[in-house]
Amino acid sequence: MITNRIREYRARYHMKQEALAQAVGVRRETIGNLEKVEVLAFDQDFQLLARKALTVQDGDAYPLPQGTALALVLETYQGAEGERQVSTAYTPSDALDYDGQQALYHCCKYMGPDGIVEPRSLKLIFP
Repeated sequence: MITNRIREYRARYHMKQEALAQAVGVRRETIGNLEKVEVLAFDQDFQLLARKALTVQDGDAYPLPQGTALALVLETYQGAEGERQVSTAYTPSDALDYDGQQALYHCCKYMGPDGIVEPRSLKLIFP
């Protein structure tokens, strides 16, 4: 999946987000948003079931694989002081019934135009 590998390729070629953004004709924030959110799903024995990098737009939904007992949401932020990662863990008992789906909403931060932080929501759907 390309979004999982953007950071890997930048590191391989010693590129900052800004340099890659300029090379492909987008804003630096766009590159950061593509690297920002990753969801890991584990079974009850803590075996990794799935790993997916996401570009979160408001209201995005991500169905977790069958057997998911724990979902870990990793958010990576670039700041003046360097990179910072925040993780949040969810279990099926955290989910509520949304129109017949066992789901929950995770709020992500998104650096929008002019440096304004805009919240985005990611709907995690448990099987």
